[in-house]
Amino acid sequence: MVPVSPLEALLIGVLQGFLEWLPLSSEGLTSLTLMALGLGGLEAVNLSIMLHLGTSIAAIIYFHRELSKDFMGDKRILRLLLIATPLTGLTALPLYGVLREASSLGVLLQLLIGFSLISTGLLMRGVKHRGGRRTLTPWETAALGVVQGLAVIPGVSRSGITLTYLLFRGLEPSQAFSLAYMLGIPLGLIAPIGLTILGANPSFNSQLLLALISSFAVALLSIDLLLKAARSRIIWILCLSLGVATILVAVLHGWWI
Repeated sequence: MVPVSPLEALLIGVLQGFLEWLPLSSEGLTSLTLMALGLGGLEAVNLSIMLHLGTSIAAIIYFHRELSKDFMGDKRILRLLLIATPLTGLTALPLYGVLREASSLGVLLQLLIGFSLISTGLLMRGVKHRGGRRTLTPWETAALGVVQGLAVIPGVSRSGITLTYLLFRGLEPSQAFSLAYMLGIPLGLIAPIGLTILGANPSFNSQLLLALISSFAVALLSIDLLLKAARSRIIWILCLSLGVATILVAVLHGWWI
């Protein structure tokens, strides 16, 4: 699989477990970290996608009461998942194909991550918390699936972009936060299958297992605290700052080489 030590695998899992609950693109930041450890761009992206399996299982445990009530009741969340998830896949697959071509250029991928982080931060800054709604129309749900598919681009936060869309459509902030994180559950579970079909999944070994276990454990332990932090609109400043820093590092790296 990946030329990382057990300690590095553990730390990568911890990073994924923390970042999953913040609108800062865990995929983008773990990819940058893995690239700094010497992995190629595409290999880093693939591994960061795989790590969502651990945090998705943690999300199932955390949201199990809400999911159980929905599946036994009006099935509102289930309908949303059934409409949005396939459209997310249809949007993400061609974008991933483009990414496979671009990721051979490490500096280019770093620039992409940086600009994506900045875009996410600006979107979060601009959205207004109108509130008042609890549901989306079928067409709005379909659009949500397309929007969520853009998160395959490293640096585009899946939770950040879906949360921005849900708030823009007028959902209550508490409802929007819960839905934004529950929407990621099926994606984290099926992403390894998609990578396997594409022949891009990292081989399963002890480092990957360690990273998955640590991402699951940290995500489960930190979710309450970090969801409260994510509700702070000041988080857009951090997202913007990380994007600018990433671009500066990429430009300096490209200039030196």
